[in-house]
Amino acid sequence: MKLCCVQLFNGGFLTDALLIWHAKESSWDAHCSIDVQLLCGAGLEETAAYLTADGTPAAAVALEYLRQCEASGDFVGFSIEDQSVLQVLRRLNLTSGSPPGRTHPEWPVTIPHRCR
Repeated sequence: MKLCCVQLFNGGFLTDALLIWHAKESSWDAHCSIDVQLLCGAGLEETAAYLTADGTPAAAVALEYLRQCEASGDFVGFSIEDQSVLQVLRRLNLTSGSPPGRTHPEWPVTIPHRCR
């Protein structure tokens, strides 16, 4: 489920913020594993404005949670570019110097060559 949320984040559409919120709130495990920053693929302030304008109860709860997380420092240094899939892979050192089809030692999956 988190992978789907990451893909939606990378799309950057405001309308996906509530889809990601519903996924996040679908269970305790999902709430803990889906980062709040994934709601903000279009930007933090843009997402907050969208949730405010939406006016539904779910949007109000998501906005309140978003603002609480912002106040507690969860968005310090946040940028869409730094959260993109390619940047995350680079931080994990999965995109540099590996031969095509290399298996990352911590994951039981093969990283496709096109991700490098």
